[in-house]
Amino acid sequence: MHGLNRKIGDSPTTFIVALLHPFSLTSIVMNTPILYIKSGCPWCTEALSFFSANNVRLETREVRSNKAFMEQMVKHSNQTKTPTFVHGQFVVADFDIGEFKAALNQAPAVKAELGL
Repeated sequence: MHGLNRKIGDSPTTFIVALLHPFSLTSIVMNTPILYIKSGCPWCTEALSFFSANNVRLETREVRSNKAFMEQMVKHSNQTKTPTFVHGQFVVADFDIGEFKAALNQAPAVKAELGL
């Protein structure tokens, strides 16, 4: 590990997490929600529009073109359908906006954190 630049967070713990964890460091450190999508999916387009209109900052991951993203999504949700929204332990898979809002109403802390 000599010579490695530790500007990731200037913390050995953060550096180790970055090496070992398969998810993006930005999502881990910033606690940014992740939206797994498939290109051409109308529900994904609807979800992207909803989050944009509500100023929810998130990371999108296209799963058809990236096997690692598909594997991550399946690990979180135990299924392969999109859209799938992941924010910490809050996971909503294969949803339309009405279903997402219903799930969010069951998690008021997440709803508040997202500003919805």
